[in-house]
Amino acid sequence: MGLFEKKYCDLCGDKVNALTRQKLSDGYLCSDCKHKLSSLSSGWKNRTLADVKAHLEQREQNRQKYSAFVQSASAGTNEKLVVDFNNRKFYFTIGRDFKNSNPEIFDFSQLQDFWLELAVSLIQQTHFRGKTVCLMFRLHFSRMFVIQTHRHRRKEYLL
Repeated sequence: MGLFEKKYCDLCGDKVNALTRQKLSDGYLCSDCKHKLSSLSSGWKNRTLADVKAHLEQREQNRQKYSAFVQSASAGTNEKLVVDFNNRKFYFTIGRDFKNSNPEIFDFSQLQDFWLELAVSLIQQTHFRGKTVCLMFRLHFSRMFVIQTHRHRRKEYLL
């Protein structure tokens, strides 16, 4: 094998760019096929082409779950948790998958842990005749979710 040997995507057959390709244990994916993978998945260097095909099938099933999703509630500002209480499902508005209208849909049973962290910071202090008369604080809530994903992997999300 030469150093500059052309490599091809094992999924679609297109040429792969050395800088943007995804290495698999038994081949390569071009950047277009790489972007079809969930942005919440990892460890592809140790997976096979068969794993990719199974994952892409799950992504298509996920797209159908998303089309049936009916928002009941949401929490957060920019990065939100969106919930469908009737179907007991939720997703996060983060990552490439959400922007491509296919966020990973989780079942309530996959939620393993949840907690809120409160951070308080002083933003203004007002004095009058040497005495503090007014304090202004900023409250910031961080929400941490621990979810059981495919293949018994745990993922943590901080919103």
